[in-house]
Amino acid sequence: MNVNLSIKLNFDFSFNLIENISWVSQQFRNFTHLILNKNNLTSFNFELIKFFEYLTHFDLSSNKLYDLNFLDEKFDSKLDYLNISNNKIKILPNRLLSNFILLNKLDYSHNELRLIDAEAFKKLAKLKFLHLDHNNLINLD
Repeated sequence: MNVNLSIKLNFDFSFNLIENISWVSQQFRNFTHLILNKNNLTSFNFELIKFFEYLTHFDLSSNKLYDLNFLDEKFDSKLDYLNISNNKIKILPNRLLSNFILLNKLDYSHNELRLIDAEAFKKLAKLKFLHLDHNNLINLD
């Protein structure tokens, strides 16, 4: 795939059979929108996000995600919209969101969330839309 890296790109890989994403090509660096919904992903390594320099919109909805691997290191992200709805995620860890300080909309609905880290949203000052409906939350401490 030859891509002109001077332009910003929107890529939609929806309704495929993708099971794993283990690498990011230099050609993907300029993606602004990456849509991976309706695939067969069971886990996603958020370490890959740091390579998408201009990514603002990321959709992982309607996969089979149960595990989200995340970085302990700090990196800058322009991510404004994150959709992880309709998966099998049970925990919303604080460290997952700590790099997405520009996040405006987060959709975590239709998962199996039982626990939300008390500090999970602390750094999300720009967050305006938070969808946590249709989960298994028992209490909010």
